[in-house]
Amino acid sequence: MKLAARIHLGTVMGLPERAFSAFVTDVEQSPAFKHLVSFRHNSQKLLTWRRFSGTSLACSFAGLNENLNHDKSGFDIETLLHSRPGIIELILSIGRENFEKWFLYDEEARTPEEVAALCDVPLETVEKINEFVNEIDIYDQFHASSKLVASGAGNYYKIAAIEHDGAGGFNIRFYSPRFARGKYIIHYDLINELKKQGCFTGGEWKNIGRLINKLELINSRKTTMYRIIYALINKQREYFLSGDEKRLAAFTQRELARDIGVDASLVCRGICSRSIETPQHVEKPLHFFLPSLKDIRKNILRELMAHEERPLSDSEIRNILKQRFHSDISRRSIACCRAELGIESSQKRKTR
Repeated sequence: MKLAARIHLGTVMGLPERAFSAFVTDVEQSPAFKHLVSFRHNSQKLLTWRRFSGTSLACSFAGLNENLNHDKSGFDIETLLHSRPGIIELILSIGRENFEKWFLYDEEARTPEEVAALCDVPLETVEKINEFVNEIDIYDQFHASSKLVASGAGNYYKIAAIEHDGAGGFNIRFYSPRFARGKYIIHYDLINELKKQGCFTGGEWKNIGRLINKLELINSRKTTMYRIIYALINKQREYFLSGDEKRLAAFTQRELARDIGVDASLVCRGICSRSIETPQHVEKPLHFFLPSLKDIRKNILRELMAHEERPLSDSEIRNILKQRFHSDISRRSIACCRAELGIESSQKRKTR
């Protein structure tokens, strides 16, 4: 990737969730986007969507009204609903299946007129629901409020919930409707062919080029975040199955970056101040799933010594770790970890 492209992607990766959602909204409300998404050539579309494998939307819109009424995040839900009178009833009237199919996961990027015909509702209804989804996406944290506090007293953004899929795997359920929709599929060959045929004016082509650059940045951020979460689930599968922190495997940011094929700086920006909910309904920051070998040893040591029946010497601890956890650690390393945990030697613990 060229340096300029890396810089731009790094900036987009570092945007807070709301700022990113606002950026996407601006792009999708632009005349160039509306022109591109509605353009057809021999029934072929220039721009469509594709969901990421094993993903869906976390919020149940069938119970949206209840979720809104019980929100404690600080976002002014009453004002939002007051500005969209009857919106919940409109969504419920078309049915959850139609709502998700045509408003969230419509990979063919149908126009509002087409959706209105498919749902047999007035165009005005479709436009109202689309506006509501856009606003919900900007403020998606209202139903995904994090209880964690980031360093510097900032807020975490809970971006997804991980759930068992019933077949030994996991589903990623995003809180953002746009994230759940997936990435743009830009049909470059068809766009270039239409350019050769003179279907676009010089001004239109310039705007399309700028738009495509923005769409590629949005795609890159979404894809990188999806790959980060997917890789963490694969690496920490035993933890996600059990919820037992002793089942975590050592995994560095550099190793994660190598596995998903991106620069380590993008991984650093991607995991910063972001969290997910585990299948055990426990919120964890993304960096929690990237423990060092030393972190893992300290976790095991802390758990072991919290349940010791008598003060164990470093030599005894070493033998237990080797037998139970197949971890061969020197007594000196154990003493170092113990000291960092603020745990005294066995001799001092005996005298307490």
